Amino acid sequence: MNSYPSPDGRFRIEIHPVPMRMSHEVDTLTLIDEQQAQTLFDPGSMWDAFGIEWSADSQQATMTWRHYSNGTRQFRGILDVARLYGEVWFEEKLIFSGPFAELQLAMREVKEIYKLTRGW
Repeated sequence: MNSYPSPDGRFRIEIHPVPMRMSHEVDTLTLIDEQQAQTLFDPGSMWDAFGIEWSADSQQATMTWRHYSNGTRQFRGILDVARLYGEVWFEEKLIFSGPFAELQLAMREVKEIYKLTRGW
């Protein structure tokens, strides 16, 4: 597991390697509020996350996501912890935005993101 704490230490992103097949792992993420000891965001185990960067004020984390079923497409994710709101960008186009709960559902079901990128 790798851990990426926010600059102020209130939040932490954990990356957990999940074995898939034939020595392939998916590095899934979990966003945790350290003060509340609560998971704020978890898109499920099928999304790789890497390139995690926190804003200086600890209010946003940006990263790159890839879905396990097709790791060739890269998405830019933005998690806004101040608003509990996230965005998914694909090829410089905003394809999904909403509260963490809605974003988690879209990422777990993949269908919404798949439709918005016209397939992958």
